[in-house]
Amino acid sequence: MTVDSLLTSTLLLLALAAAAPGQTPPAPDPRAPDPRAPTADPRDSNIPQHGLVATVNGEAITMGDVRLRMEVLKATMVPDETVTEEELALRARRELAEEILLAAEATRLGLILSDLEVKDYWAARLGHEPDFETSAQAAGTTVPRQIELARRAALSKLYIDHRSGLASRYTGRVPPDPVLVRLVNVTPGQLREAFTSQRDYYVLPELVHFDVFLCRDTETAREVAGTLRKGESPTSTRMESDTAAVPALDELFTPQAAEFLRTASGGDISDPVEVVGNGRLLGVLVFRLGRREPGRPATWEEVQNEIRFRVQRSRLEEARAYLVRGLIYSALYGPDDLF
Repeated sequence: MTVDSLLTSTLLLLALAAAAPGQTPPAPDPRAPDPRAPTADPRDSNIPQHGLVATVNGEAITMGDVRLRMEVLKATMVPDETVTEEELALRARRELAEEILLAAEATRLGLILSDLEVKDYWAARLGHEPDFETSAQAAGTTVPRQIELARRAALSKLYIDHRSGLASRYTGRVPPDPVLVRLVNVTPGQLREAFTSQRDYYVLPELVHFDVFLCRDTETAREVAGTLRKGESPTSTRMESDTAAVPALDELFTPQAAEFLRTASGGDISDPVEVVGNGRLLGVLVFRLGRREPGRPATWEEVQNEIRFRVQRSRLEEARAYLVRGLIYSALYGPDDLF
């Protein structure tokens, strides 16, 4: 089943499930409108009707919204996390729905974010500046709608942080919840316990230390490689030293360079490695392997920040779920399995 068919068929399945086995679902009474039915105005070009997959209190979630959020989730998943496309689509849809509720509550309580703060939130989450114009084109909507969706997400995070005691800017308007403060406050003892119980997980990968010589063309690179193999040092070529994790070599280098760094011994010199971009030669590299550093179990000092991030991230997700549970009972939404 594709992501599109999974999401768009949900509303139909809900209607069929309401009928008893072997019976035809009763025709809806046109005089009694369903308060959970999608309420997007077809004249609103920001919300294409053909892409509507859910609504929360009259706010639409479209197929384009879900697809874009799936890309965000993929980019920010922890390395060992694996989910199917269908699971990721449902997670994205639910996250967008939760943000509608959380952002509305934040706005009701007077929380405000400037455009710059919204951009900063997304830059921190994505690792780069958000491009709302490209997002709008991909989703088939408009830039103002993409900015509004981005603001919802940032406001939701701000609200959760205040309720959990991690932010204090609006404490007078949004006092921290003692239950959530205790939940997200990770003690040193709890961090140590997490490290001890998952010791096999925290293993540092094998590293390779190498020098790379930057050459303008292949002929120069051959001369540099020949000079290095004689045990001499090139004088007219710039050299840089670097370190890379062996599991990441294929992501960082061309296949030729990655294979050399994966299999070479200390002191080995690579053949010239051409770097091509946009159909033209950008440069030629020559690698000299320095030494290998075997993988080993990580020490507490090396991974304590990662452990704190993982534990607090998990607990903030629990805090988010706690706050959402308090908001959905008075919400109008569809389909019924949205939360």
